Amino acid sequence: MSLVLFIVNPIAGKRNKFLVIREIKHFCAKNNIDYDIFYTTGNRTDSYEYIKKHFDKDLKAVVAVGGDGTINEVAKAIVNTNVPLLIIPKGSGNGMARHLRMLLPTKDILPALINGRIIDYDVGYLNDQIFLCNAGFGFDAYLANYYSHHTMRKFLPYIFAGIKALISYKPHRYTLKLQVESSNVIFIPFLLTFANINQYGYGITINPKARTDDGKLDVAIFRPFKWYNVPHIVFLFLRKQLDKSKFHTIIRISSCNIESRTKEFYHIDGEPFESIDTVFNIRVEKGALHCLLPKKSNYI
Repeated sequence: MSLVLFIVNPIAGKRNKFLVIREIKHFCAKNNIDYDIFYTTGNRTDSYEYIKKHFDKDLKAVVAVGGDGTINEVAKAIVNTNVPLLIIPKGSGNGMARHLRMLLPTKDILPALINGRIIDYDVGYLNDQIFLCNAGFGFDAYLANYYSHHTMRKFLPYIFAGIKALISYKPHRYTLKLQVESSNVIFIPFLLTFANINQYGYGITINPKARTDDGKLDVAIFRPFKWYNVPHIVFLFLRKQLDKSKFHTIIRISSCNIESRTKEFYHIDGEPFESIDTVFNIRVEKGALHCLLPKKSNYI
């Protein structure tokens, strides 16, 4: 009998996972599904190692129960394999679930293990780290690090963290090297995001037309602005329409290099990291991941 692995982040979104686990156990027992449940510990490699230990078995699917960071850790183990990923979104921003239109109750997601459809999903790389949603430098990386120290993972605290971070953040200089350009672009962006999906999470849009099956990444560049522009930018942020700002530009790429003058904070699917390098290669691998979608997802 094939095996389904459930990887559960018990603190994602700060929600109690008891009811979710109960639904999982009930569904698997009712449908005669062999399964195992693993709880993450906060170590960024524990999910990877656990999944890899089960590759000698017939894996039917791996299910990530948590937010975008949890999903990223699970996906590392099954990229470029035939094992599909199913997500049960229980995080804060839930960017990937919102993009795939499956911000649904658990009871509507679990049947995908029986009758779901599989789609090919592009995987981004920042050097050797994968990202499924987006990777970023500048203000969003600064904010990800700032927000990681907050205990409340809701939209309202995210707004307050954003306003406080906005006051203290100072943009840095980057050199962007595009394959399609004959010369380098040297600029000092307020925000620089390499996006695989259409949003940052919470429904805050980067590019409404972004797709995860086209072999492209959207480079979202938010140019520096004056203090008197802040109220309008905050207004767009609250309305989840940052993509409509006049300071916002999108460039579509399949790969590029970026250089910074100093070591920088960056984020991978919302998880902050401090770099040990000043040169980064960003690329996308088309269809490297297979995702299971439930029938109630109307993602096309």
